[in-house]
Amino acid sequence: MRILFIGPHPDDCEIAAAGTVARFVAEGHEVWFHILGKAFENSIPKPSENLYQEAEKAAKTLGICNLHIDDFPFLKYPDHAFEIRESLERTAAVFNPQMVFLPTEHDLHQDHVTCSLEAQRAFRSNEELIAYNTVSSRHGFNPNLFINIEKYMGVKDEVLQMYETQAGKPYFMNRDWVHMAAYWAHKSNYSLRTPVEAFEILRKFM
Repeated sequence: MRILFIGPHPDDCEIAAAGTVARFVAEGHEVWFHILGKAFENSIPKPSENLYQEAEKAAKTLGICNLHIDDFPFLKYPDHAFEIRESLERTAAVFNPQMVFLPTEHDLHQDHVTCSLEAQRAFRSNEELIAYNTVSSRHGFNPNLFINIEKYMGVKDEVLQMYETQAGKPYFMNRDWVHMAAYWAHKSNYSLRTPVEAFEILRKFM
């Protein structure tokens, strides 16, 4: 199966779904990443250009077949919505994914919201659209798909530790992805010791 993950920035897909990505790759699926921006120009602390290399290293470790990174300006995605949709439509034409993962539109970050809405427009004809949550997601994300990543939690942790430029951010310092996996395990009625990643199916045809 051809599976596409769309991320607003480097690390968003990995925080939400690195375990699922590793599982998909292990199961023989072809996975692509399309990231809309490669730098957090206005963030504090300001990361170096190493962020791009970190994203490449993470993708290689996960076994991603193709990593595409655009250069849309941080915090200004709403001003570039049409260009973002055009870029996503080019990926759709080349890859023709059967399953598309995108950030939830229920988010406080304007880049994440724009990414979600334009992805839904670009892939409006796809049979399977699935949303993931981010560290800035708010109420409205209602997961109904829970993927067991027990065998891949170690890979997820390894990949996220590669983002050294983000190490000073609270959700990296606290390794929030570990707590999120336990939280969703509890909410999904899995054993508390079985980490899961949570998603919301937006559309699925069978």
